[in-house]
Amino acid sequence: MDCQTLSQAYQKLARETALEPLLLKALSLLCDYTEAQFGCILIESGDEWLVEEMSSVDEYVLPSNFTVDCLPKSIINHVAKVQKIICLNNTVERVEFSNDPYFVEQQPQSILCVPLCDQGLLEAIVYLENSSANRVFTPKHLANLELLSAPIALAIASTRYYQRLSRNQQQIHQFLEVLPVGVEVFDAGEELYYTNRRAQELRAKGVVAEVSPSPLVEAEPTYTIQDNKLPTDIVNPNNYTKIDEPENNITLVESWSNSIANERGEIIYTINAFQDITEQKKAEQLLAEYNCTLEHQVTERTLELSQALENLKTAQNKLIQSEKMVALGQLVAGVAHEINTPLGVIKASSYNNIKALSEFLEQMPKLFAQLSPQEQDLFFAFLKKSIQNKSQISSKEKRKLKSNLQGQLKKQGIAKARHIVNILADIGIYQEIDPFLPLLQSADVDLILQLAYNLARLHRNTNNAIFAIERASKVLFALKNYAYYDPTGEKRQVDITEGIETVLELHYNHYKHGIEVVRNYSSLPLVFCYPDELIQVWTNLVHNAIQAMKGRGTLEINVKQQDGQIIVSITDSGCGIPPEIKDKIFQPFFTTKPMGEGSGLGLDISRKIIDKHHGDITVESSPGCTTFQVTLPVDS
Repeated sequence: MDCQTLSQAYQKLARETALEPLLLKALSLLCDYTEAQFGCILIESGDEWLVEEMSSVDEYVLPSNFTVDCLPKSIINHVAKVQKIICLNNTVERVEFSNDPYFVEQQPQSILCVPLCDQGLLEAIVYLENSSANRVFTPKHLANLELLSAPIALAIASTRYYQRLSRNQQQIHQFLEVLPVGVEVFDAGEELYYTNRRAQELRAKGVVAEVSPSPLVEAEPTYTIQDNKLPTDIVNPNNYTKIDEPENNITLVESWSNSIANERGEIIYTINAFQDITEQKKAEQLLAEYNCTLEHQVTERTLELSQALENLKTAQNKLIQSEKMVALGQLVAGVAHEINTPLGVIKASSYNNIKALSEFLEQMPKLFAQLSPQEQDLFFAFLKKSIQNKSQISSKEKRKLKSNLQGQLKKQGIAKARHIVNILADIGIYQEIDPFLPLLQSADVDLILQLAYNLARLHRNTNNAIFAIERASKVLFALKNYAYYDPTGEKRQVDITEGIETVLELHYNHYKHGIEVVRNYSSLPLVFCYPDELIQVWTNLVHNAIQAMKGRGTLEINVKQQDGQIIVSITDSGCGIPPEIKDKIFQPFFTTKPMGEGSGLGLDISRKIIDKHHGDITVESSPGCTTFQVTLPVDS
């Protein structure tokens, strides 16, 4: 099998997205090419190597319970350690392996063990064996496998990244499906292409075009969604839509919308989140009525007041839960954007990898047919330098290095020196090129540089995909921590800063463009607390701070231990709290936000949670500096 045939086969492997078919095709190809009677691919899982795929000729019978213990483990462990090819065409020629029980029992004649490495990381090991003849594996086999092992390893790594991405997408879908908040996503053509279960339930009730003022509906502009089309105007936060139901019942829906634009400012998709707030509004109306009348009736209506207080407690519990759901609904659009951005990076990197790999494999045989063995070795050294270069330099330094490099090439009489320097700069090579001057003076210099450039692209795109996966995993982890509810109702030992970081991660889309977050965290002991309730406190304080700064300013968070207390200070550079209302901000239903944007319960709920922890919450404010300080006992 020549290089051209191998190149075509590996182009097919590069398009495979499932791990098992990829391993089977790669192993079958290697067995056919090397004339091995038996072969397998091993992948590390934890601290052991597992046989993921096997292949053998018809007369070679494998046991049904075949594992890595059925192989020469001394060779497997050696290849895993040194990451170099081991070829034994006479199994007694290497003394260090002669004591392996496998050689005594099986007496193989030829063994070839190849590490598959991507960017220095061992992705898998290929084990090939022929028990009938010596010297089955030739130097030509070794040379081609040395060349092609990296693309195979890259294909395996990319496939595993793709499977991890698919699992993340499935987790996101499962999370959205169980949300009590309706979520819809519209594409650039204003067509609905995703809706979760709750959104379908609310849509099934039908939407009325206009809302007439009523005691439960604020007289503000409203928007409707009809025939699965997005309205022309972007939906503003906290709009109320009335849905008529049989028997003159009315359902109120609160909605949020966030449009995401590309680099040119063009909207590429829009996310809507909405929820049924009928019971919340009824409870708010009922509580408002009680709040106005109880003071006048307390003396003469003691029995009625007792009953009203019971109703108040019930309604307040509902409002606490509703407040948490409102906060979650406001976060959904931003979190979805933070997930979608890494997915776009991974998709673009995957497409670029496929294109670069296809070009690399197509052009490689042509070049090798024209290079001498010495030039081939020099070319491999050049490829290694191109993918190992990770230096970061400024534009000024880059221009100076390119100028020096161009002058060096001209002194060597190399034509097209400027063109060559530009490609070397794209690869990341600016100096120490003396060993590679024969390649740059070659008539095939354009093809050599193009192959090196494609390999550098593969390396760069793979790093981008890894970074995007880590970013998406971080957001999912924060979302899982926020949504967690402890049904036992018991205190647990936790790190206070983990809850704060969870809230900051979920609000990242709201502050990343104009707000600087300064973290000053001291080393702290674990604290007994109700972590899911404290997360609600940090959510209220951070959300209020971001709104106070209107997207611009500095958010400083200080956490320290002092005199047996944990002290958390959250400071924003917003407009501040006027002195005349400072003493009212912890009162229930008191809010400075516009009508419909807040229930006025956030700080009241936060104070009750801190009281439950036997702590304290205070506020100091002046224009440009507002600090909320929460004090919690270390040993509660």
